[in-house]
Amino acid sequence: MTQRMILSKEEMEEVVMKRCWLARYWGLAVQYGIYPDISMSKYEYWSSFAPLPLEYVTSAGLRAKDGGSNELEETDMLVHDLTVTAGEGNIETMLAVDKGLKELAFLKKG
Repeated sequence: MTQRMILSKEEMEEVVMKRCWLARYWGLAVQYGIYPDISMSKYEYWSSFAPLPLEYVTSAGLRAKDGGSNELEETDMLVHDLTVTAGEGNIETMLAVDKGLKELAFLKKG
């Protein structure tokens, strides 16, 4: 039985979006003093994978609003650049992001 270990283009875009969201969230937490004991280290960690979180999220939002076809190539390059920066495109990447989101959800409940 062979299992797929490499993410598809759509899955990688989802991972990049989630990384950017986590970096943006933790950046706001640092800015507003939320969870001050952990927010800076989480921000630094997620920002290392998503160097331009606000720009990427804004670009994705505009692309969705406009129907997406005209900026597809630019977004593909940004996803590629962020993937190359992180050096990953495998299933472990997606699992790490999901773990980060679960940790965040746990903190929100507490």
